Amino acid sequence: MIYVNYILQYAHVVCAAFWFGTVLYTEIVLWPQLRRMGDLQRVQAELRHIEVRRIVGLFIVGTIVTGVARGVANGLLPRLYTPYGVCFVAGALVGIWMMTWWLCFPPRSMTLGWRTFYSSFWVVLALMFGMRFTA
Repeated sequence: MIYVNYILQYAHVVCAAFWFGTVLYTEIVLWPQLRRMGDLQRVQAELRHIEVRRIVGLFIVGTIVTGVARGVANGLLPRLYTPYGVCFVAGALVGIWMMTWWLCFPPRSMTLGWRTFYSSFWVVLALMFGMRFTA
């Protein structure tokens, strides 16, 4: 059972690093450069049908699924009504919302939703730290 926890932890961290790295790259490098060139709207419309988008989606879903599986394998269910369980459920809900938002690929004109999406990374990170301190 301990090996399952290690495997899930490794998969969770790899998926999360790829997801977060992709977000950092697109927001700091790619979108500003495309905006300066005047191609942002055209490229974002074409991205709906690109294989890279499916790969990133796989890592997003992988992050959420491995995180939930890791919590269950770590004995979450009996501790659901503890501070650890509350942090876990809150983190899972925020993560599922983030996954759903990204997979719907809303237009960039929905700035409030995108700002909430990016802010949610910090919320999930804070909840993960909270789980460490309440475990």
